[in-house]
Amino acid sequence: MSNTEDFSSYSVTFDSVDLAGFKGLNTHVGYRNQSEGDADVDLDREDGYAVGANYTFPLAENIEAMVLGEWVGLRNADGGEDDMDYYTGSLGLTIHENWNLALSYTARNTDVDAGDDVDDHLFQLTGGYTFDNGISFDVGYLNTEESDVDTHTLGALLAYTYEF
Repeated sequence: MSNTEDFSSYSVTFDSVDLAGFKGLNTHVGYRNQSEGDADVDLDREDGYAVGANYTFPLAENIEAMVLGEWVGLRNADGGEDDMDYYTGSLGLTIHENWNLALSYTARNTDVDAGDDVDDHLFQLTGGYTFDNGISFDVGYLNTEESDVDTHTLGALLAYTYEF
């Protein structure tokens, strides 16, 4: 998709910050239309839609929370006749400005045109600490289920942020 070398694929997105005067409430609405490309394999145009919002607010003294919800729909996904819907929800916490914790879940429902529908998911839990010198350390757990294959992953990230 999008291998047309012209402007036959496009996207339009509208974002808001502090919607209707609510400090910390941000939203987005988007649409994309992707051409079948020039591969000459008889694909359809793909339509994509996205609607989401996130809200950041103080939960308690020294604890800031961020909640997020989003729906994304793809019609004629990848140029075929299947439709996909993604539903995502997450919660993030920042504690004393250095600690972070995040929990998220995404469900993907695929309406298969010529077969059984497929329901997949992705779940992750991460946490970490950022030192005042720019070094951060995070650990995470990820569980995915795609096409009835269940995968569990543990990971760690050590990073250094240099501002210039």
